[in-house]
Amino acid sequence: MNKTPKLRFKEFSGDWESKKLGTICDVTMGQSPSSSCYNERNIGLPLIQGNADVQGRKTAPRIYTSDITKTCNIGDIIMSVRAPVGAISKSIHDACIGRGVCSIKPKQSNEFIYQFLIKYEDKWSRISQGSTFESVNRTDITDTKVSIPSKEEQEKIASFFSLIDDKIYLQGEKVEALKDYKKGMMQKIFSRELRFKDDDGRDYPAWEEKKLGDLGKFYRGHSYNAGDVNEDGLLVLRSNNIQDNTITFDTDLQFVRKQCKDEIKLREKDIVICMANGSRNLVGKSGEFNNSNGYNDLTVGAFCSIYRTKNPLGKYLLQIELYYKYLDILLSGTNINNLKNSQLEELQFNIPTSNEETEKIVKILSDIDLKIKKEQEKLYYLNEYKKGLLQHMFV
Repeated sequence: MNKTPKLRFKEFSGDWESKKLGTICDVTMGQSPSSSCYNERNIGLPLIQGNADVQGRKTAPRIYTSDITKTCNIGDIIMSVRAPVGAISKSIHDACIGRGVCSIKPKQSNEFIYQFLIKYEDKWSRISQGSTFESVNRTDITDTKVSIPSKEEQEKIASFFSLIDDKIYLQGEKVEALKDYKKGMMQKIFSRELRFKDDDGRDYPAWEEKKLGDLGKFYRGHSYNAGDVNEDGLLVLRSNNIQDNTITFDTDLQFVRKQCKDEIKLREKDIVICMANGSRNLVGKSGEFNNSNGYNDLTVGAFCSIYRTKNPLGKYLLQIELYYKYLDILLSGTNINNLKNSQLEELQFNIPTSNEETEKIVKILSDIDLKIKKEQEKLYYLNEYKKGLLQHMFV
């Protein structure tokens, strides 16, 4: 059936033509190589296995494989075929693709199809929500209906969205630059390369070594069964709610009927820590809880812990380089990506003994946090702007 978009460049008219994706694109399903051929010595090709190998809609492979199964080329569209299904990126590598993804090579107007598939992500998400839908096969993809206009209109739309993507990219770079600046400042401050003086120009007292357990208390999260999950009740935050050292309520909130102990109900300024996860690089990430969303009854799941401290530097100690070095030691030599409260309680850090120096450090770092938040908000609204245009400029 022919259709037209709600929003259109004025020089174009006429219906768009509906076609199956498989008639206008070559689709290659990934095939996982033998794990014995994985390597970090750049032997063979980089391996794209799933969303973990993507950053900012561009491929970012973690390992290489010498067992070349299925491949993609630079510029090909990469789609996740396992949960979360439908996530779209673009390959910046000639690479081997595992079974978690497929490559899509349009026969014309790569950029138009790329933008259409980004719009289509929401449809895959709606299909998979609340069901056992965990993967798609080649037929599901090739039978996907795509409405396309003339070649000239495709190119105009593709060029328009490329300009928006450029703005999003530059704003993302600004956010990352601020994050890098913060990391550098924290490293200088907590290594004491950068020291402060009091209002009279005198040095502050020497720092002292403290364990995290000396500065606060850890509480493991709430255990519950699948049968306890409900549409309302006690809100349980999980690792996916920890983003960029803050707590987000944007997606995937889970409520349960089973109540928890009062001591593990979240309080203002509590720090939520991911203690266990299938992805090792997510274990140990943390975020400070600020209840701006107005939830009164909430806790964290059993794969998380709460760190409750009155020291305002507590949240920053869980972000510095030394903390991540400790994590590497704690998680090395084990296939179980799991931390214990008792392990974190023993981690030692040097901190100021002067409250005044502590306040100066917190002021500097919180000011940087505020700048990062403002730039992240700009990035969010750019992405929302693009999302709205995708809904109206595609059929």
